[in-house]
Amino acid sequence: MKIASKVFIILLITVLVPGLSLFIASRVEANSSNIIVSPANMQGWFFLKETGTTGTGQMVLGPGTPPLGAGSAQLTVQNTSDGMALARAGWNGIRLDQITKLEYSTYRTSGASPLAISLQFNIDNDVTDGDNSWKGRLVFEPYYTETVLTGEWQTWDPMTQGKWWGTRSPIKDTCPIYNPCTWDEVLNAFPNAGIHNIFGAIIFKAGSGWDGFDGNVDAFTIGIDSVETTYDFEPFPNVLIDIKPGSFPNSINPRSRGVIPVAILTTDTFDAADVDPDTVLFGKTGTEASPLHYALEDVDSDGDMDLILHFSTQDTGIECGDTTASLTGETINGEVIQGSDSIKTAGCK
Repeated sequence: MKIASKVFIILLITVLVPGLSLFIASRVEANSSNIIVSPANMQGWFFLKETGTTGTGQMVLGPGTPPLGAGSAQLTVQNTSDGMALARAGWNGIRLDQITKLEYSTYRTSGASPLAISLQFNIDNDVTDGDNSWKGRLVFEPYYTETVLTGEWQTWDPMTQGKWWGTRSPIKDTCPIYNPCTWDEVLNAFPNAGIHNIFGAIIFKAGSGWDGFDGNVDAFTIGIDSVETTYDFEPFPNVLIDIKPGSFPNSINPRSRGVIPVAILTTDTFDAADVDPDTVLFGKTGTEASPLHYALEDVDSDGDMDLILHFSTQDTGIECGDTTASLTGETINGEVIQGSDSIKTAGCK
C-alpha cells in the first residue's frame, strides 16, 4: 500500500481545500455501526509518514487475537525522527461535548514500557468563533493514567480514564504535555472546543521522539450524539459468513468431536462461487482449520448459491469464553477474503 509522505498539516490543506465543502459538511456515518477498513477499501483512512523516513504502516493479521475480526493496523518507527500515523479526515466542526463515546484498543510488540499508540484530534479551542486558523492537536496517550503492557491487547476509554494535552496555544497553555487534563477539564476550560472546522481529522500515531516501536491499533469506536460508529482495521476485504446457518446464538462446544458448518453468503457485491474452497481456513483467528468438505447451496433461501463448508471443531482452536470466530481464504482470482461471526461457547463447565 502506498504511504503518504507529506507533513500531515500540509497534506490536509492540499486534500481538503479543493473539495472543502465536502469535508466541511462531513459527519460521522450515522447509518453505520461497524465499518471494515481494509486495503481494498480504506473508508477514508490513510497511512502517513509525518516525520522521518523509516516508519511503516500497514494492515496485518493479528497480532494475537484482535478485539474485532482477524487483523489490525500496524505502526512501526525505527528511531526518534520517525512519526507514523493512521489518519482520517472528517468530523469537521463536531464539538467535544457532542462526543458521547471514545474507545480503541492497542497492542505493543516492542518499544519502551510507557508507549502505546496515541489518539489525536485536529482541534480548535472554539469552533463557533469564526477563527479557523490552525490550533494544533489534542492528544491522548494511555500511559499517563494506565499501565501499558507488552504482548497484550488493551482497550482504552479516553473520556473516563485518560489525560489529554494540547500541542499549540491556547489549549497547550491550560493542558500542557507535562500536566495534561482530563476530558472534563478540557470541556470546562474550552466549552466550545471541537474538531477543526476545516482541517478536521482523527489520527492514531506512533513516534516523534520514540526510539523504536512496533504496535497495533484496532476497534476504534466514536459516538456522536449517541450514534456510534466502530472502525475495524483488517488486512482483507470482508465477506458475510454465517456460522451454523439457521441457528442463533451460534452455540459451539469446544470439546465436541463433531463439525461446525459455516456458510459464505452470496450478496449483491460478492459471489460465494468465486471462493477457492481449498484456501479457506476457519477458527478462533481464521487461520486454523481447513474444510473437511464443502458444497454450493442456497443456505439463506434468497435464490443465490452460497458456499457451505464443514470444519472439525477440534481443529478450530475455539476455546471456552470466545465470542467470535473468523474465516479467511482466497477467491479463484487470488483476492484475499475474511469474515467473522458471533459464537457462544457451551459445555465449558
